[in-house]
Amino acid sequence: MKKFTYPLILLPALLCFLSTPVGAQPMPAQGSAPAQHDSSRLDLGYTSLNRKFTQTITIRGADLEKMPFTNLNDALMPWLYGAWSQRGSIQFVVDGNPVVDVNAYSIYDVEEVVLVQDASALTGSGTGQQQVAYVTTRRGKNKQGLTLAAQTGLVNGNGNGVKTDTRMYHSYYAGAWRNWDKFSAGVSAGWQRDVMPLEKSEFVNITTPYNLQRWKFSGYFDWRLNARNLVEATINYVPDRLAVEGGEISSFTLKRNAPEKYFVPGLRWHSELLPGLKNDLQGSYLSSVYKENDINTSPASYPAGSYQNILIEENMNDKLWWVRDRLAYTIHSGDWRFEPSVNYSYEHVKETFGYIGETTITTGGNPSLPPPTGTNTTNFSGKGKISLLVSALDINWKDVLNLRFGSATILSDHGGKGDLPFFTAAVDLLRMTGSTNNSSSLKLLGSWSQRSSLTIGSGLSDLSNENTIYKLNIVGGSGFQSVNFGTGTAFPVNPFHTPPNFWSWTAGASYSLANDRLRLQYTLERRNIDLAQLLPIPGGGYATFYGQWRSTLHHFDVRAKLLDREGLRWETGLNLTLFRNKPDSALQYTITVPPLGDAAPAGYSPTGGWVNRLQLKGFTAGLDLLYHFHETVYITSQTTQHVNSVIIPNLYAGYNWHSFSLFAECRGLIRNSKQDVMDTRKYYTLGGKWNL
Repeated sequence: MKKFTYPLILLPALLCFLSTPVGAQPMPAQGSAPAQHDSSRLDLGYTSLNRKFTQTITIRGADLEKMPFTNLNDALMPWLYGAWSQRGSIQFVVDGNPVVDVNAYSIYDVEEVVLVQDASALTGSGTGQQQVAYVTTRRGKNKQGLTLAAQTGLVNGNGNGVKTDTRMYHSYYAGAWRNWDKFSAGVSAGWQRDVMPLEKSEFVNITTPYNLQRWKFSGYFDWRLNARNLVEATINYVPDRLAVEGGEISSFTLKRNAPEKYFVPGLRWHSELLPGLKNDLQGSYLSSVYKENDINTSPASYPAGSYQNILIEENMNDKLWWVRDRLAYTIHSGDWRFEPSVNYSYEHVKETFGYIGETTITTGGNPSLPPPTGTNTTNFSGKGKISLLVSALDINWKDVLNLRFGSATILSDHGGKGDLPFFTAAVDLLRMTGSTNNSSSLKLLGSWSQRSSLTIGSGLSDLSNENTIYKLNIVGGSGFQSVNFGTGTAFPVNPFHTPPNFWSWTAGASYSLANDRLRLQYTLERRNIDLAQLLPIPGGGYATFYGQWRSTLHHFDVRAKLLDREGLRWETGLNLTLFRNKPDSALQYTITVPPLGDAAPAGYSPTGGWVNRLQLKGFTAGLDLLYHFHETVYITSQTTQHVNSVIIPNLYAGYNWHSFSLFAECRGLIRNSKQDVMDTRKYYTLGGKWNL
């Protein structure tokens, strides 16, 4: 089976050359440059969905540009699931390529972000409790253009009786593009410097603040061979560095230097092999290199007047290859449209990790380091392969009814075994009469799928939570390793176990009127997940096992264009999310990997946001609110309290003069005294953008 499947990705290339007519005309442009994807579908790499019949939440990249952030989730939280849209909760797919860290892309290069609320979207991604979001990158639409943007300002963490020092945030961007008859090209470069202010103290001397400096280099090149073929090449290179130096005067010093390099080139070939028969052949490569050097110096207990030096060196290297081929054929029969498709993907990842920790004791006045008194060395390497074949059939009637069903077959030894079926259905009740000119719409949507844990990869560092630099999560192995506690039930204890196949289903309704001037949505999602837990062993101690949980998510979303005419626009949105998890087992346990959402038997803690974008002729403004009510927070292992969080994560005002704009922005300016959603930093920045 496997040996036969791999050559499938070569067949479309041969058919393309055989079927392309001689002397074909260039592909027609949309505006001045062609779209790089089929805008009617959401291409999620492992599968493709009909966008019109998929429940989604869409955010324009232009609506996020003014907020200072290095982590896209910080900007998305008020638009999506509030506190539950934190780092690691979303699997991003960029132009059909499932990426391991969307923060490698500049927000100025992002056209839109679309959260996909469909169970079948989780077939090859969205492991655990993750949602899936589709990102479209920006292409220049005119013959040529240049964009310059800059933002800088002050950052501190003052509040609730705490005083921190004040540091500087910087963000600069330049992008240029050009479109010809058969070619389009664009390049961009950006630099960010984010910083973590520290509490003021006469005992602490920080010479280099805890900061992250990140460069982002991106480029694309599109070649329209003829009317049936489009080739796209992309490249993304991100070098960055985390650094801090200082400590307590005369007692403790710290020096950390952690550079990393992130390199992602990609290639994609859109082709129409025959009338109605389309193919997408796509591949990408990821190279991630992370290095860290730490020196910690503190007084040693022996001998008197001596110091203990701890030197840490850490190296991590990831290589990831990903290739996929999607072949789809469209058949029309009256008002019916049928589209069978086959999507094959192959993913290979390899990682090496090395750690050296040395401890030395030095006496005062002795600048040289003696031989280490203790050394701790760790080295390991891992690799994984995922091969997935997704077969599907889309059935559409008059753009009123959509049915989609199929199965994902895991062909590799990692990520589970067997076939994973899925099914989706959607109907527009207001257009059932056959009239498609109705400006209102009422859609009922439902989806169900089986899925497995397939996502592997590495992510960039993050200032606010550096320890989440989890690089590789290889799933798979020979099966569960279990232990029996005398209850007749065996629990897996191997952290690299082969997980069982999971399930997920969604049901929703979407109502819009006046050509989407007002839209109301409700989504219900249920899924089961696998969480690491500690179970007490009779006689003492604990054993790690992976227990089954079930999660329930309710999401309510209202979007409205309250004002929408020449020179006057006000768009607003309010959303609410309820998210809770319940264990399948009644056994006593301790969670080692906290679930996303509330854990039963605790009640729901409502979370969400309110977003606003206003334009009055040249004046522009934006206001985002983020809330999380009745969340249980542990003060100690035995003491809890309920926290109500209300934050203004984004507040700006500006003015546009033709192609030039200026703005002032505040992040985290207003917040209540006790909150658990975002870090405590406050930004006060000025910025501008110039389109030529």
